[in-house]
Amino acid sequence: MPDLDTSLHELRDDLRRTLTRPDLSHVADRARQRTVRRRMQLGAIVAVVLVSAAVPALRLVQSDSQPPAQPPAAPAPYTVDFADADHGYAFQQHCEDNDGPCVFALRATDDGARTWRRVSLPESRETFVRGMVSVMSPKGLGFSRAKPGLVGEVEQFVSDDGGRTWHDRDVEHQESPTLIPARSQTVPMCVSRTSDNVCVIGVGMLTPLAKAAPVLTQPPIDDPWPGTTATEGGLYWAAGRERTTGTWSVSVTSDYGATWATTPLDFKGLPSLQVDGAWSMTERGSDMYLTVVGNVGVGPTELLAVFRSTDKGVSWARTWQSTEKHELQAVTGDAVLTADGELLVYSRVVGTVASSDGGRTFAKARHQFPGPVRWTRAGYLVTGSNNAFELSGDGLTWRRFEVR
Repeated sequence: MPDLDTSLHELRDDLRRTLTRPDLSHVADRARQRTVRRRMQLGAIVAVVLVSAAVPALRLVQSDSQPPAQPPAAPAPYTVDFADADHGYAFQQHCEDNDGPCVFALRATDDGARTWRRVSLPESRETFVRGMVSVMSPKGLGFSRAKPGLVGEVEQFVSDDGGRTWHDRDVEHQESPTLIPARSQTVPMCVSRTSDNVCVIGVGMLTPLAKAAPVLTQPPIDDPWPGTTATEGGLYWAAGRERTTGTWSVSVTSDYGATWATTPLDFKGLPSLQVDGAWSMTERGSDMYLTVVGNVGVGPTELLAVFRSTDKGVSWARTWQSTEKHELQAVTGDAVLTADGELLVYSRVVGTVASSDGGRTFAKARHQFPGPVRWTRAGYLVTGSNNAFELSGDGLTWRRFEVR
């Protein structure tokens, strides 16, 4: 992929900075472009959620000879992704600090997360500060790791046998535009360049050997933010600004990127700049829902709007919008559409809420998620604490598992 090494170097530098968004739309748009580039650099294959927990300090009265008791260190979190209902991978990195060194671990399952086995990663005696694993297919993996330094070298590898063997990745090769293969994942990528060599962001995909390819036809939106994984019915989508009007819009393709249906969206506020994304789409049967999370002015992050489609994403109607009397703060992750038609949304403040009237009103849900949800090729995946997860194909029956 052209300039991928440079982009990954920028990623590491960006992650060391704290992003504070002023209430200026043009500055926010520039920050959004940096966020889009960050998603490109990560491949957008694995959603990266950075969670911090505040623990109240306990002041203990002890003698000088007795040091304060130290709580046991929490295990480093795994990032889990699935290629299908059976095959999944869990990647872990434990770093002493931001400058490393980091130790990486990879585990795999071929029975739907019931059991996990250790998978070897490429060996090295050098120090690394950040790593990532991308899951392209049941046996297709990509692995990257960065060396310390302001412009540290990035090593990249691919495997076509589930991590048994690894090969250097050809980062310079880019495939020709093509239809999106079934069960592939879409990513933002540089699809062309302007006359003054500025990268034009579009929708692409990573092949099973982690080579980049733009989709056959690009949606008519600027800086598209594609949903990583197709909906349950196999629809791919991307959100962004419509090119002629600048209106926030969503584009949906039902023929793997040959054509796109684009709909302008009416809502107040600015979509979030967070790495885990502002947009979520879920589908079951004839119903589809699109949610957008962000901020109104300098207010807190909240659910801005809910849209519903009953024609496979060709048209959308807004069913809910944040107001002073009706708001849902700290919403994160993907929405869930259950087999009995309820729409579930997770908030870090109020927990899980449910709508049984087409996304018009919300109340406390019967089942409370222990953390944010992400739609994967194996179904809905909830990330809890201490490397505990929940997995569901219908949003009703949830199976808990741990990665150890």
